[in-house]
Amino acid sequence: MNVGNLFLSFQGRIGRLEFWTGTVVVAAIELVLQWLLGIPIVGDTPDLRLRAITFAIGLVSMYPTAAIAVKRLRDRGQPTTYVWLLVAALAVAMVGDLFGYFDDAAHVTLMSGIAMAFVVVVCLAFLVELGFRRGMAGPSQDGSDPLDRGT
Repeated sequence: MNVGNLFLSFQGRIGRLEFWTGTVVVAAIELVLQWLLGIPIVGDTPDLRLRAITFAIGLVSMYPTAAIAVKRLRDRGQPTTYVWLLVAALAVAMVGDLFGYFDDAAHVTLMSGIAMAFVVVVCLAFLVELGFRRGMAGPSQDGSDPLDRGT
């Protein structure tokens, strides 16, 4: 699969190696953009303008993240509609960061605690499902086996 298809297409299947490569590249691009724009990588910033830039970067990176996840869900034989759970978790994390809901661990409200738990559970579930579990062997209606196991 070429780079354009990996990050921009929702068609086909990808294996774990492509999943990890794509995920690391998207995260690295986000971090580099934040660094170039003077946004602290570690710690919180009280500056709403910087938070808004971080939100915009996250919003743009959600598309390639969803494209990678959909292709990996297909390889796992899972419904692609599950990607909406990941999109929702990322959106909750981004909005929470934008408005500073997750800044102070000493003053976590019930709602922000539930939101943080939702984000953590969904992201960990996707990490395990897409990053560590094998895909289906052989071709499927979604494309050929990314590992080409010869079946």
